[in-house]
Amino acid sequence: MYLKSLEIHGFKSFADKTKLEFGPGITCIVGPNGSGKSKICDALRWVLGEQSIKTLRGAKLEDVIFNGSESRKPLGMAAVTLVFDNASGLLPLAFDEVTVSRRVYRSGESEFLINKVPCRLKDIQELFHDTGVGKEAFAIIGQGQIDAILSSRPEERRALFEEAAGIIRYRNRKIEAARKLESTSANLDRLQDLLFEIEQNLPPLKEEAEKARQHLEWSRELEALEISLSCLDLEKMSLERVKVQEQEKELEKRLWELEANHALLTTRWEESKLTKQNLEEQLGKLQEELYRRQKELSQIQGEITIAKDRIVSVQDREVQLHEEQKQNEAKRAQLEEECAKLQQEYDLLLAASTPQEEAVAAGESQLLTYRQELAECRERDNRLKENLFDAEQKVVTLNNKQLELQFELKNLKQQSLKLKENEGTLERHRQELQEQLEANEVKLSEYRERLVQMGQARRENSDTQQKIHQLLGDLTKELQLLSQAKHGISSRIKVLEEMKENLEGYQAGVRNLLRKPVAQGELSILGVVGELLKVPSQYERAVETALGSAVQNLVTETDEDAQAAIQWLKKENAGRATFLPLNTLKPRLLAKEYHPLLGEKGVLGVASDLVEIVPGLEKVLDYLLGNIIVVRDLATGRLLARKSRYSLKIVTLDGDILFPGGSLTGGSHKNVGSGLLGRNREIGEQKNQLRKL
Repeated sequence: MYLKSLEIHGFKSFADKTKLEFGPGITCIVGPNGSGKSKICDALRWVLGEQSIKTLRGAKLEDVIFNGSESRKPLGMAAVTLVFDNASGLLPLAFDEVTVSRRVYRSGESEFLINKVPCRLKDIQELFHDTGVGKEAFAIIGQGQIDAILSSRPEERRALFEEAAGIIRYRNRKIEAARKLESTSANLDRLQDLLFEIEQNLPPLKEEAEKARQHLEWSRELEALEISLSCLDLEKMSLERVKVQEQEKELEKRLWELEANHALLTTRWEESKLTKQNLEEQLGKLQEELYRRQKELSQIQGEITIAKDRIVSVQDREVQLHEEQKQNEAKRAQLEEECAKLQQEYDLLLAASTPQEEAVAAGESQLLTYRQELAECRERDNRLKENLFDAEQKVVTLNNKQLELQFELKNLKQQSLKLKENEGTLERHRQELQEQLEANEVKLSEYRERLVQMGQARRENSDTQQKIHQLLGDLTKELQLLSQAKHGISSRIKVLEEMKENLEGYQAGVRNLLRKPVAQGELSILGVVGELLKVPSQYERAVETALGSAVQNLVTETDEDAQAAIQWLKKENAGRATFLPLNTLKPRLLAKEYHPLLGEKGVLGVASDLVEIVPGLEKVLDYLLGNIIVVRDLATGRLLARKSRYSLKIVTLDGDILFPGGSLTGGSHKNVGSGLLGRNREIGEQKNQLRKL
């Protein structure tokens, strides 16, 4: 096997792709300083897996990529490829030529390839083991490396000899095998632990599986019952839907009838409205005619009054004329008497003498004058009679006209009353029609509202159906979730009770004592500290951290009881345990000089004051926690430790501890559930939650 060619592109100063051909034998590269001879050696080291940039005379990985010059831009990649002749089969590949390539990009990504197939750096290193070529081999010897080999220690020379002898490959394989064996051993240990835990959990898991199977059966039955109930509800709702549709049809029919009745009443109301309007017009005309007739009657009454006045004056004149007529008649009678006397006298005078003819003529002329006056009086009397007759005729005519007008007025009043009565009747009829129309409109609106409500109820029924289906689905899901939660809580309670019953978490000695002699009454032990304490949940981590392994200490009445328990443990080879005899236990209380520190900000108090214990065992509480201070956080604890001159044991709520002398313990806690102190509390809380479900 020998190196056939070397191809460099973008590596350091090799900006262009450069390929060097090598034949069998020795190839020598000569050139002035700075021409790139050492960069060829760096390229060989780099492609064979060199990871140290310092060995390649650089500061960072990007230094191996061509960084540009005044005339050329920087490149984004460096690549080196080696081609080996493998005709001898020294390399464990079934190829006559083996190509090894390495690329690196400015983004930090890198690639390794064997025969243009991507591979790992480890694959390239294993490929050249026992071939004398590789990162750890001395196939490439740099400046000053020979002096380093001559001045190296024997251990370092041994590595050189091992590489030359070809055993470094087996040494690496041995180290790899030892590492795998160690990992396998750890995995086996873990597997044993898992098998032990699984075997312990198999009985409860079988019970839980049986419960789960029964739960599935009940769930299927419940689902079938719920489906049956849903089907019954759907049938009931379908019947109700049919009834609602029939009611809807009846209401629509009734609505149509009401609308037709409403249209008829509206027509009648319009007709009555027109009739009323015509009657109102006739009433207006009659009122105008009545006003005109009343005006004429007023005029006639005025004329009658004037005529009456004239009649009165005519009557008065008639009386005067009668009186004058009587006087004239009396005067005529007198004149006739005188005329008769004068005729007699005339006759006598005619007979007597002629001288009296003149007196007779004078008497005749006077008689003639009297006769003319009488004729005038008679003529005037006739005229007065005619005027009186005319006035009486006129009065009669006026009275007749007045009677006619009064009759017409009465008729008009009667017509007006009839019109008013008709108007009242029409108004009442109109009001009745209006009320009936309003009632019909109210009914119509009610029917429409009922129709809308029924439509809405129909839609609501449909929505209710969908909601019922959705609610059934939600209830089923919620029931499943509740069942799962209940099952999880029951499982958790059972696990906790089994852990409590099996005394899991306790040391072997404590567990063996409580299971056998204490349970059988052979030994007198009051209990375990963790079971005797009652700690609020917010202080559990702090108190459990403060107690440490003391949470598993056993409390006894006397030291003789403790001695008997220790002898049983030795006899049975059952482990070790720590005992707290009440007759020898001395309380460890906080010194009075540190009491002022309890008022500092962030200090919660002495641990013994924050927890409770079974009555009569307060001495145990003072012994274990009487001189330990609980604070809110580590910063408060550090401040308090400085003030106490690092003389106190301080515990934070997160479980960090500051010991006397200045040491600290802290960090994260694995969330593996409740500890020994919180086990009883968690069982109670889980049972309460189960009762609520």
